[in-house]
Amino acid sequence: MNRNIIVEFKGLSKTYGKGARAVKALRGIDLKVYKGEFLAIMGASGSGKSTCLNIMGFLDTPTSGTYIFKDTVVNNLTKKELALFRRHYIGFVFQTYNLLERSTALENVELPLIYHGVSSKKRKEKALSALRSVGLSGKERYLPSELSGGQQQRVAIARAIVKNPLVLLADEPTGNLDSEMSHEIMKLIFKLNKEKSITVVLITHEKEMAEYADRIILLKDGMIIKEEK
Repeated sequence: MNRNIIVEFKGLSKTYGKGARAVKALRGIDLKVYKGEFLAIMGASGSGKSTCLNIMGFLDTPTSGTYIFKDTVVNNLTKKELALFRRHYIGFVFQTYNLLERSTALENVELPLIYHGVSSKKRKEKALSALRSVGLSGKERYLPSELSGGQQQRVAIARAIVKNPLVLLADEPTGNLDSEMSHEIMKLIFKLNKEKSITVVLITHEKEMAEYADRIILLKDGMIIKEEK
């Protein structure tokens, strides 16, 4: 594995609210994610794993400590700069597929490219290629309602990778799927990580899903309590 650090947290903390109602979601964690790595972050509900992912994906900011992304100190970025970083470097996959119900699979996958100002012809080419890479050739014109849950999640993954992100952040991507389909989706994410060298950070509470990763970090009460390789 290439040992270049792409994400680094130094003493990172996040507190929501103030005074007696303050909730410490993260408590001074140190974390490195390497280029091309597949990292799983595990923990029970309330352990801080989603906060960790939101900060990593520029959706939230730390209360204290330092976040470094590709040699850039993220703490110093403006909201506009955070949005640009998110748009250019990050792909998101969530438990809910967040697909536009009246748009085809192809149109859903093309969507991020519109914000990048990609031409119509190039958008279609890239979206078709992304759908192929997730095993959905022939389903381009299907609406989400015509696809199974697993197929909808594949569309969501194609949409996340169509802009060739540096990092794919997957937040409980198998949460709405049965066991068999969960493994199919994890094998797909594993394949994309190995074949396309996309850095993957997976949030999960399921040990079975985390075992697809190169490394597993266990969070509890906003702190890293264990690391497994």
